[in-house]
Amino acid sequence: MTPIPNTSLPQPMTAALEAEIMADIADLETKLADYVRSLTEAQRRTIPKMGDESVEFVANGERSIDFSLAYMARDFDPVLFKRAFSLTKQLAPIGLRLESLARGVEDAEMIFGSIAYTDALEIYGALGPASKKDSRLVSFFDAMKTRFDKLRGKHTAPPPSN
Repeated sequence: MTPIPNTSLPQPMTAALEAEIMADIADLETKLADYVRSLTEAQRRTIPKMGDESVEFVANGERSIDFSLAYMARDFDPVLFKRAFSLTKQLAPIGLRLESLARGVEDAEMIFGSIAYTDALEIYGALGPASKKDSRLVSFFDAMKTRFDKLRGKHTAPPPSN
């Protein structure tokens, strides 16, 4: 098992901070709404892609457009081409920042979740023997045990309804 990076845990977010962050994300979603698109998996696999190695190729096309327009097909739209390339150049650094932020949040969630899960395993290990001595702990142990019963394919009875 790979050890968790040595990290100090910040205090949990206040409800106000969490709400403020969610509002900021909603604000970003609103600002980016005209620019965000969704592709199907098939579209993602099949559309021609302008990767990093193609940027200079497209930039050369942009630089030559004013001189080569007379040689282009009639349905070629230079305004649309320039707009698409401009949007690509604008969205690229935004996407990189958002990807980096999302990856950091995902990694933090994974680290904190791993710490919490490992600690919960320790609690579970202690609850087993303790529940035999203190009946107040049986329901907690049984509730935690269902996680492993599911892994073993055991079906537990639903909890009694009140």
